[in-house]
Amino acid sequence: MTHSAARPDYQHETQEGEATLYDGIAFDDYPGGGVHQASPLWTGTRGTGTVMPSQLPQPAASSDARTDGSLYLRSLIRQCERMTAQSVTDVSWPGGSGRDSFQARLANGSSVVVTRRETAERALLEERVLTHLGAAGAPVPEVIGFNGIVLVQSDAGGERLSNCLHASPGTAARDLPAAIESLLRIHQAGRDSGLAGVVPLLGADADWVRGLIDRPAVLGAYLDVTAPVPDLDGLFDLLMLTDPAFVKWDSRPGNCASRPDQDAVWFDWEHCGARNGLDDLVWLLCDEFMVDAPRLEAELIVEFAGHFSDEPAEVVRHYLAAAGVLHMCVRLSLILSEAENDGWGTTASCVRDDSVGSSPRLAARLCARAARWSDSAPQTAALAPWFERIGGEITRRAAPPDYAVARPQAPEPEFSLSGHFVAEASAGWRVSAA
Repeated sequence: MTHSAARPDYQHETQEGEATLYDGIAFDDYPGGGVHQASPLWTGTRGTGTVMPSQLPQPAASSDARTDGSLYLRSLIRQCERMTAQSVTDVSWPGGSGRDSFQARLANGSSVVVTRRETAERALLEERVLTHLGAAGAPVPEVIGFNGIVLVQSDAGGERLSNCLHASPGTAARDLPAAIESLLRIHQAGRDSGLAGVVPLLGADADWVRGLIDRPAVLGAYLDVTAPVPDLDGLFDLLMLTDPAFVKWDSRPGNCASRPDQDAVWFDWEHCGARNGLDDLVWLLCDEFMVDAPRLEAELIVEFAGHFSDEPAEVVRHYLAAAGVLHMCVRLSLILSEAENDGWGTTASCVRDDSVGSSPRLAARLCARAARWSDSAPQTAALAPWFERIGGEITRRAAPPDYAVARPQAPEPEFSLSGHFVAEASAGWRVSAA
């Protein structure tokens, strides 16, 4: 059976042969891995002391943080105070006011993170996974309290890895290995805890895989730069899930707290699940905020990729490259959607707000990386020159010819794992078995 990708008109054929049209450029099912509602795992372990909104006491009239904002916010602060046995003196939103979490400063000088997910199932998933990972010694936030929907967890501290990569790209040779080693410890803790057998399966349906394979065609149709057809059957065979492993899944740099001389801490676990262990490396290295350092990138893959999968080295290399290329198509689609809706931003503002990297420079950088990665797998090699073309098309659309982004720019510093400046990129990936 041929697993055809999308036509330029966004048409998609399901396994049953029914034709539908994509309703836009974004792959909405990607972050959730096709899981529209997390399974009710660990039913009956919702925690103790569940409090309904009708039972909440009124905040004191003289309180500062507790009387600022909405009743909803004041209710969340009250839950935090009950779980920590501390008064909240201030609140802030490091990830933006539209997020599910905020930082609460307590009277004793410490800070915690208060999270209220969209669904109780997602909240329970996050709390249970953090509890099990924490018990196994993994570098994740500590669960302080949970009432079935509101989660209070320790503040990881440090700086978002995305901030570090932007502000000090020269430290990437230190920060990225630390983040990857932290992920490997989390994977081991997940295996020790048997999490792969109880968390939701991600990207397990054939139609989800086909939708992912369609991304270049949809992106090409949007940009009027038709994508060449890659090895569709080869991609389908490579990406179909057969051996689920516990993964964080949303392991982008913005969800990692980088802490010099300490373990990197990974937070935001509502989308975790079970898929290919290499997917966590894909999310990290193929994010738009990843530094453009081909030599370092290749060295990280050679050093660590084999520890995320026990498949033969060639399969590891091909899966990482192919999944990475398609992941970058998803990120490019998000960038273009954001730019279409709200206009292009600057790299600095996107980093500051931990938002989609909708800056022309980040988009062009992602296209260059996707072209490079395409050449590392026979299933995607046909896409390499196309990514170079769409990089030019995105730059042309983003700004007039005299705008700064369209001018030649100095290459970003290139570093190796040793931390030394290097002049040339690596010739390729040579993945070793774990």
